Amino acid sequence: MIGVIRSLGSAGLEVHAASSQSNALGLRSKFTSRPLICPPIGHPEFVGWLRNYCSSEEIKILIPTEGIMLALRNNLKEFEDVLPITIDPEKISIAYSKARTHQLYESRELYENTPPAIVITKKNYDDNKSRLDELDFPVYVKTDAIDSLSGCVGGRVVPANTSDDALEVVEELLLEFSHVIVQGHVEGKGAGVNCIRWNDEYPAVFLNYCDHESPHKGGLSTLRRGWDCAEMREDAKSRLNALGWQGVAMVEYKVNPLNGSFSCIEINARFWAALHLALYSGANFPLYLAALHFGNQADIPEKWKKISCCYDVPGEIAHVSSILKDPEVGVSKKISSVATFFSHYFNPNVKFDLLYPGDRKLYFINLLRFLGF
Repeated sequence: MIGVIRSLGSAGLEVHAASSQSNALGLRSKFTSRPLICPPIGHPEFVGWLRNYCSSEEIKILIPTEGIMLALRNNLKEFEDVLPITIDPEKISIAYSKARTHQLYESRELYENTPPAIVITKKNYDDNKSRLDELDFPVYVKTDAIDSLSGCVGGRVVPANTSDDALEVVEELLLEFSHVIVQGHVEGKGAGVNCIRWNDEYPAVFLNYCDHESPHKGGLSTLRRGWDCAEMREDAKSRLNALGWQGVAMVEYKVNPLNGSFSCIEINARFWAALHLALYSGANFPLYLAALHFGNQADIPEKWKKISCCYDVPGEIAHVSSILKDPEVGVSKKISSVATFFSHYFNPNVKFDLLYPGDRKLYFINLLRFLGF
C-alpha cells in the first residue's frame, strides 16, 4: 500500500495509514499524514476500531485491501459511503476466490485463454478426483482466505508433481476450505492488465510485463515494464464484465514469449504489488479511483511513459540468487545476470520502487533492514 500512500499524499490528500505492525514501512512515508497502530485485521476488535475511527475522523474514502474487504464482508452496507468498490457480497466472494472465479468463467463459457483447472469441493470430490490426470504437471493446488471454513485461515498455493500428490494436498485443504482449485502448469512470463472498471466503463487501463521474477522460473515480479497487448486488454475486460466488478483490479496472466499466446491465471480485485511501475509511468490509479469515488472527473493522460521499474532489495537480489543456485543455468548466463543487476543503477529508464521522488528515505530504511541493521 506504499504506492497508494504516495499517490494520494503527493496529490495533497490527507492520508491516514494504519498497520498492526509499528515498524510497517508505510508508516514512515513522508506522504503519510497520520500513522496509526490498529488491531490486526481479523481481530475481533478490528471492525469496531475502524468504524469508530472513520466516524470520528470523518474519513471520506477507505482504500480497500483484500484483508479489509474480508474483515468487512458482514458490514459492507455500513461502509458503503467510504468504499470505492462493489459492496455486493456475492461478487466479492467470487472476486477473492480463484476457485469461484474459475466456476464463473465456466458458467459464462470463457474458455479461451483460461488454463485447464479443476475446482473441487466436498460435494464433487468423488466426481473430480479422477480428472486430475487431465492437467499438465506440475499443478498448483490453491485456496483463498474467503473460502476458509473457520474464517481465519489464509490462502495457500501448493505445487504438486503427480496426481497422487495433488490429491493428498486437496484432501488436506478440504478440511479447512470450502473450495479448492487445482490449476495446470502454464509456461511463460508474468503480465498484468491493471484497470479501473467504473459504471461499466474503463477510464484507465495499464498493462505490465515481467522481465524478471523471483525465483527466476516464476514468482514475484522484480523487474517489469509497461507494454501493450490489445487482445489481452479485451480479454481482461470480458472477465471483469462477467463479474460485474466496480473498482480497481489487476487481471494476472502468463505470456508465452515465443508465440505471444497468453493464459489468465487469476483476478486480483485490489491494488497490486507492482503499482509503482504504473505511478512512474503516469498512471496514477489511486488518485483516479479517489476522483471517481468523489464524483469528479479523473485527469487521465492519453498515453503512458515507457519505463521499467525494479524492486531490487530483496526482490531482484533473490532473482539473481535463484539463477546462481540453479544447476541447469550456464556460467555465462549467471555472470550476465549479476552484470545486469548492477547495470540497472546506471540506466535512467529503470526506476526503483522505493526510491520514489520526495520519499527516498524508505529505500534506505528498507536497505538497512535487509543488511541487518
